[in-house]
Amino acid sequence: MAYLRSRAEDRRRLRAQRRAEAVRSLATLGVDTQATAFLALGDGTVLSLWKNRDAAALAAFARELAAWPPTLLVLPSGHDRHPDHRGVFALAQ
Repeated sequence: MAYLRSRAEDRRRLRAQRRAEAVRSLATLGVDTQATAFLALGDGTVLSLWKNRDAAALAAFARELAAWPPTLLVLPSGHDRHPDHRGVFALAQ
């Protein structure tokens, strides 16, 4: 009998996978993992969190920017087809 993961387990696995991908990409660019922050907002949820003005998501994003005010902020395009990418752009605005 095949083991079926719960949706919660799938989300945790995907979150870990996305984080590992981001860490590898940043390492390729020479960015130390100490200079990173992950909000763990959930894959596919960022744009809807912004649209619904989710207080926790907005506060987490603002807190990270205030804790380490960047001199350069690199963001995805607001026209990106991926809703999470558009959501990050919107949150940063």
